Amino acid sequence: MKYFKILFQPNEKNPPFYKQVFLKDCIVSKKGYSFAIPYSPQDFNAFLMDDQIYNIFVYSTVKQLMLSNHKYLNLILMQDRFNLSLVDCKFKNYEIEDLLEGEEFNLESIEALLQNQDYEIMQLFFRSKGNHMVTLKSNGVLGIDSGLSEEEYIDVKKLIEFISFGPRMLV
Repeated sequence: MKYFKILFQPNEKNPPFYKQVFLKDCIVSKKGYSFAIPYSPQDFNAFLMDDQIYNIFVYSTVKQLMLSNHKYLNLILMQDRFNLSLVDCKFKNYEIEDLLEGEEFNLESIEALLQNQDYEIMQLFFRSKGNHMVTLKSNGVLGIDSGLSEEEYIDVKKLIEFISFGPRMLV
């Protein structure tokens, strides 16, 4: 599985960050202001420790994506638009089996849990149309199986834009 950190620029006054710092192997959304860069915690921290890169990061108003239950819920409700199927999820301090209390894992049961403010979701696990795994952590880290088709990459690009800017981007 490959991991990416999702970043976005809410302000389009500057060129996209990934172009300014000549990043390669990014997954870039249609508009170019939300993108996912290859990620490992150590490499990302070292990357931001570079003064020049950090200054461009701040000047370009780059934001790191953080996902709340509300964003997760929107994603679950719109998963079909990205040709994804929810297969599992992870909650902070709770096992999903304990929360479901014998209920079947399905959209309705997860939706009910996400609307309860006591439970904080940490990660969603999806299967793509081609049966590849796609994961999304609350800290904005996207995991994708290698071998995604071009069509599946297009869906991932739409997903990145959606979770960065919301449903208005799907029009």
